[in-house]
Amino acid sequence: MAAMALYFRYALIAENSDGPAHDFDRAMYAYFLFYHLADKVQLYSSAELVPRLEILVQAAPKMAGARFLLAEHSAHIDVRRGLYLAEEAVRVAREAKNNPALEVTDDRFEWLSLRLAAICAHGMKRFDRARALAREAIAAGAPESMLEGTL
Repeated sequence: MAAMALYFRYALIAENSDGPAHDFDRAMYAYFLFYHLADKVQLYSSAELVPRLEILVQAAPKMAGARFLLAEHSAHIDVRRGLYLAEEAVRVAREAKNNPALEVTDDRFEWLSLRLAAICAHGMKRFDRARALAREAIAAGAPESMLEGTL
Protein backbone atom coordinates (compact mmCIF):
# COMPACT_ATOMS: atom_id res chain seq x y z
CA MET A 1 0.00 0.00 0.00
CA ALA A 2 2.93 2.31 0.74
CA ALA A 3 4.31 1.73 -2.77
CA MET A 4 0.91 2.43 -4.27
CA ALA A 5 0.67 5.70 -2.35
CA LEU A 6 4.16 6.67 -3.47
CA TYR A 7 3.41 5.97 -7.16
CA PHE A 8 0.11 7.83 -7.04
CA ARG A 9 1.63 10.85 -5.31
CA TYR A 10 4.55 10.93 -7.74
CA ALA A 11 2.12 10.72 -10.68
CA LEU A 12 0.11 13.65 -9.36
CA ILE A 13 3.23 15.77 -8.88
CA ALA A 14 4.77 14.86 -12.25
CA GLU A 15 1.49 15.43 -14.08
CA ASN A 16 0.41 18.67 -12.45
CA SER A 17 3.66 20.51 -11.77
CA ASP A 18 4.49 23.63 -13.76
CA GLY A 19 8.17 23.35 -12.90
CA PRO A 20 10.95 20.92 -13.70
CA ALA A 21 9.07 18.08 -11.96
CA HIS A 22 6.55 18.06 -14.83
CA ASP A 23 6.97 14.87 -16.88
CA PHE A 24 3.80 13.54 -18.44
CA ASP A 25 5.28 10.23 -19.60
CA ARG A 26 6.68 9.41 -16.17
CA ALA A 27 3.39 10.41 -14.57
CA MET A 28 1.52 7.96 -16.82
CA TYR A 29 4.06 5.24 -16.02
CA ALA A 30 3.59 5.91 -12.29
CA TYR A 31 -0.19 5.60 -12.72
CA PHE A 32 0.39 2.29 -14.51
CA LEU A 33 2.52 1.05 -11.61
CA PHE A 34 -0.18 2.15 -9.18
CA TYR A 35 -2.85 0.20 -11.09
CA HIS A 36 -0.54 -2.77 -11.54
CA LEU A 37 -0.06 -2.99 -7.78
CA ALA A 38 -3.78 -2.37 -7.19
CA ASP A 39 -4.42 -5.36 -9.45
CA LYS A 40 -1.96 -7.54 -7.54
CA VAL A 41 -3.53 -6.76 -4.15
CA GLN A 42 -7.05 -6.94 -5.68
CA LEU A 43 -7.95 -3.44 -4.55
CA TYR A 44 -10.41 -3.01 -7.43
CA SER A 45 -12.68 -5.42 -9.24
CA SER A 46 -12.33 -5.68 -13.02
CA ALA A 47 -15.46 -3.57 -13.42
CA GLU A 48 -13.86 -0.84 -11.30
CA LEU A 49 -10.43 -1.09 -12.89
CA VAL A 50 -11.45 -1.08 -16.57
CA PRO A 51 -12.72 2.53 -16.72
CA ARG A 52 -9.59 3.74 -14.91
CA LEU A 53 -7.34 1.82 -17.30
CA GLU A 54 -9.27 3.14 -20.31
CA ILE A 55 -8.39 6.66 -19.20
CA LEU A 56 -4.74 5.68 -18.77
CA VAL A 57 -4.59 3.98 -22.18
CA GLN A 58 -6.20 7.02 -23.80
CA ALA A 59 -3.60 9.28 -22.16
CA ALA A 60 -0.66 6.94 -22.89
CA PRO A 61 -1.62 4.94 -26.00
CA LYS A 62 1.88 3.52 -26.52
CA MET A 63 2.21 1.98 -23.03
CA ALA A 64 2.18 -1.78 -23.57
CA GLY A 65 1.71 -2.63 -19.90
CA ALA A 66 -1.39 -0.48 -19.53
CA ARG A 67 -2.91 -2.00 -22.65
CA PHE A 68 -2.23 -5.51 -21.41
CA LEU A 69 -3.76 -4.78 -18.02
CA LEU A 70 -6.83 -3.26 -19.71
CA ALA A 71 -7.20 -6.31 -21.97
CA GLU A 72 -6.81 -8.69 -19.05
CA HIS A 73 -9.52 -7.03 -16.97
CA SER A 74 -11.80 -6.44 -19.94
CA ALA A 75 -11.62 -10.17 -20.71
CA HIS A 76 -13.11 -10.88 -17.27
CA ILE A 77 -16.15 -8.83 -18.29
CA ASP A 78 -16.46 -9.58 -22.03
CA VAL A 79 -14.24 -12.16 -23.69
CA ARG A 80 -14.76 -10.66 -27.16
CA ARG A 81 -13.59 -7.26 -26.04
CA GLY A 82 -10.73 -8.94 -24.19
CA LEU A 83 -9.60 -10.60 -27.43
CA TYR A 84 -9.73 -7.34 -29.35
CA LEU A 85 -7.84 -5.43 -26.65
CA ALA A 86 -5.27 -8.23 -26.25
CA GLU A 87 -4.53 -8.08 -29.97
CA GLU A 88 -4.15 -4.30 -29.66
CA ALA A 89 -1.78 -4.86 -26.72
CA VAL A 90 0.31 -7.19 -28.91
CA ARG A 91 0.58 -4.50 -31.57
CA VAL A 92 1.65 -1.88 -29.04
CA ALA A 93 4.11 -4.25 -27.35
CA ARG A 94 5.75 -4.97 -30.70
CA GLU A 95 6.00 -1.25 -31.44
CA ALA A 96 7.54 -0.67 -28.00
CA LYS A 97 10.09 -3.41 -28.66
CA ASN A 98 11.07 -1.83 -31.98
CA ASN A 99 11.06 1.75 -30.63
CA PRO A 100 12.18 1.67 -26.98
CA ALA A 101 11.18 4.59 -24.76
CA LEU A 102 12.82 5.99 -21.65
CA GLU A 103 10.47 4.07 -19.36
CA VAL A 104 11.12 0.46 -18.56
CA THR A 105 9.07 -1.81 -20.80
CA ASP A 106 8.68 -5.42 -19.83
CA ASP A 107 9.46 -7.41 -22.96
CA ARG A 108 7.05 -10.11 -21.80
CA PHE A 109 4.00 -7.99 -22.67
CA GLU A 110 4.03 -9.27 -26.25
CA TRP A 111 3.75 -12.94 -25.32
CA LEU A 112 1.53 -12.22 -22.30
CA SER A 113 -0.88 -10.41 -24.61
CA LEU A 114 -0.72 -13.21 -27.18
CA ARG A 115 -1.40 -15.74 -24.42
CA LEU A 116 -4.39 -13.70 -23.25
CA ALA A 117 -5.67 -13.44 -26.82
CA ALA A 118 -5.34 -17.23 -27.19
CA ILE A 119 -7.29 -17.78 -23.96
CA CYS A 120 -10.01 -15.36 -25.11
CA ALA A 121 -10.24 -17.00 -28.54
CA HIS A 122 -10.49 -20.41 -26.86
CA GLY A 123 -13.25 -19.06 -24.60
CA MET A 124 -15.10 -17.93 -27.72
CA LYS A 125 -14.72 -21.46 -29.14
CA ARG A 126 -12.51 -20.15 -31.94
CA PHE A 127 -10.10 -23.03 -31.45
CA ASP A 128 -8.08 -22.57 -34.67
CA ARG A 129 -7.49 -18.92 -33.81
CA ALA A 130 -6.57 -19.87 -30.21
CA ARG A 131 -3.98 -22.41 -31.45
CA ALA A 132 -2.48 -19.90 -33.88
CA LEU A 133 -2.20 -17.25 -31.15
CA ALA A 134 -0.72 -19.80 -28.73
CA ARG A 135 1.94 -20.78 -31.28
CA GLU A 136 2.68 -17.10 -31.84
CA ALA A 137 2.98 -16.59 -28.07
CA ILE A 138 5.47 -19.47 -27.82
CA ALA A 139 7.48 -18.01 -30.70
CA ALA A 140 7.52 -14.68 -28.81
CA GLY A 141 8.93 -16.36 -25.69
CA ALA A 142 5.99 -17.74 -23.72
CA PRO A 143 6.63 -20.95 -21.81
CA GLU A 144 4.70 -23.72 -23.56
CA SER A 145 3.35 -24.92 -20.22
CA MET A 146 1.40 -21.65 -19.88
CA LEU A 147 -0.54 -22.39 -23.07
CA GLU A 148 -1.48 -26.04 -22.60
CA GLY A 149 -5.23 -25.49 -22.76
CA THR A 150 -5.08 -23.49 -25.97
CA LEU A 151 -2.75 -25.59 -28.16
